[in-house]
Amino acid sequence: MRIRPELPDRRRHASVELFLFPRDGAAFDRHIEASEVEHGFEQHTAFVFRRPSAAGLESLVTAWRTGAGLLWEGGGYNPQEGPGGSTVLYFVRDPAWSARSRRRFELHCAGDLREFTARIPQETEAVRHAYAAWRSTEHVVSI
Repeated sequence: MRIRPELPDRRRHASVELFLFPRDGAAFDRHIEASEVEHGFEQHTAFVFRRPSAAGLESLVTAWRTGAGLLWEGGGYNPQEGPGGSTVLYFVRDPAWSARSRRRFELHCAGDLREFTARIPQETEAVRHAYAAWRSTEHVVSI
């Protein structure tokens, strides 16, 4: 669920996205919950790319990977979200880049971009290292 709080001066503003998963639901899995808390997967900054062009998306992802120290973590296509579906890409910051900066980013794009994401080089070991470093330097606050 996305909430866009009304600001008094009518400025454009970010939305707040809430993920709610009932603990009494049949699909609830405590292992997933523990992993979410341990890794801080939902502690991220998200950006929306409403009309991504191939060139624009390529430039942005390249800049994030080479100029901001972000590692491609993965993502996926959801045909149920919006007309034509949507694709989400996740990135985590390489701890060698900066230990104090925001660490996890989401890029939410309109459309089916599976062909594009299939071409992004996998960085599995680097991502694993980033999460290990993250866990060793920060405590997780459970709400």
